[in-house]
Amino acid sequence: MKVIITVTDAKNQRNLKTLSLNLSQGEISIGRVQSNIIVNHPLVSRQHARLRLSAEGSLVFEDLGSRNGSSVNGARTQFARLKAGDYFIIGAIKFLVNELEGSARELPAAHPPQITRSAGEWIKSMAQYKNIYGEPLNESSVTKK
Repeated sequence: MKVIITVTDAKNQRNLKTLSLNLSQGEISIGRVQSNIIVNHPLVSRQHARLRLSAEGSLVFEDLGSRNGSSVNGARTQFARLKAGDYFIIGAIKFLVNELEGSARELPAAHPPQITRSAGEWIKSMAQYKNIYGEPLNESSVTKK
């Protein structure tokens, strides 16, 4: 399954980047360190959450017992099935699921999960967060690994 996710500043809705994720084999981890998607923010745990495919081939979000928790579509939760249009928030970062293409049964499981950058630009000026969270969000706040 291919998933397109737009990553934004949760407060100001400014786009940070767009991710294209291939979940045909395995899972995508999200956290401050040792993760596929690294979010450099003090409200994000080292290993905060993951995206994976269910046995039926649907996209699943799981909070991994993070200290500050996660929300899906505005409600705090540890587990949710996601569809296009759903979003989850980790720390000060909002992840909007734009597209779901294929399913686990339709795509070959030839490669491990990959994260690629789109041609979109990074928003470089987010000084407002310095007053709220103690440090500004910038292009290094969300990185791929």
